Amino acid sequence: MKYILTSFLLILCFWGLSQQNLSADYDVTLTIKSENLNKEIISTDVFYTGYFFKKNNSFLSYIKPSNKSIDNNYKIITSQQGANSSAIHLFKDSIQQITFINTDSFYLKAGKQSNVENQFCMYFTIGENKWEILPDTKTILQIKCQKAILKKKDNDPIVIWFAPNIKCGGIDILGLRDVPGLIMEFERKNEKVTEIWRMKNIYIDSKIDDTQMTLKELEGSCTPRRKLSPEQLEANKKR
Repeated sequence: MKYILTSFLLILCFWGLSQQNLSADYDVTLTIKSENLNKEIISTDVFYTGYFFKKNNSFLSYIKPSNKSIDNNYKIITSQQGANSSAIHLFKDSIQQITFINTDSFYLKAGKQSNVENQFCMYFTIGENKWEILPDTKTILQIKCQKAILKKKDNDPIVIWFAPNIKCGGIDILGLRDVPGLIMEFERKNEKVTEIWRMKNIYIDSKIDDTQMTLKELEGSCTPRRKLSPEQLEANKKR
C-alpha cells in the first residue's frame, strides 16, 4: 500500500492538486487542564477523529468523538473547578467543530457542536497569514514533511508539519489559510488546552460526492461579518 501511495505522491509533485480531490483523516487529541477542589492540576484527554475533504475549490473539515471517548451513545467527562463543575458532552456521530471554505467566492462558514444557530461566516482575503517555515524535517506516513509556525496577535501559536509537495490551494484543516502544504501534524496550545492533530490516512484523487460537502450542520442563514471590496476580490483572484 505504501508503494502505491508513494507513486501517487511522485505524480503529484509534477501535477499538483489544484483541481484534484483529496481527503484525509486524523487522530485528534484535546488535553484540558483544570484545577480540582484540592488545587491539584488535572489533565483530561478527549479523543476525536478529524476529517478533511477537498473537492475542486471547496474545502471541509470537522471532528467527531472517537471510540476512545465514547461508551455506548455518549459519555460525560467532568472536571471540578472550585465550587463549580464543567462537563464535555460527547455524543456519538456528532460533529463538534466544522469549517467550510470556498475559494471561488472566498467564503468561510464555521460552527461548533452541531448548533446551526451558533455559526460564524465571512469573506476572507488571501495572504493574511504569514507562516514562518523552519528548516526542521521529519517523515510522516512515508512523506517528507517540513515544520512551520504561525504567530498572530491575540491567538495561540500554531505549529504544523506539512508536506511541501502536496498543495491544496493554501486551505487546510480548521479553515487554516495560506498554508504552505498539506498539514500532516498540527499543534496549538495555551495554559489550559492543547489540541493536536496527527494524520493517519490520506486519499489522493478520492471520490467525494456532494452530500459529503453539504452537511446539515452547515444549514441555516448566516450574515457575513466581513465583505470584500472589489479591489480585495481582484487581489485574491490574482493570487
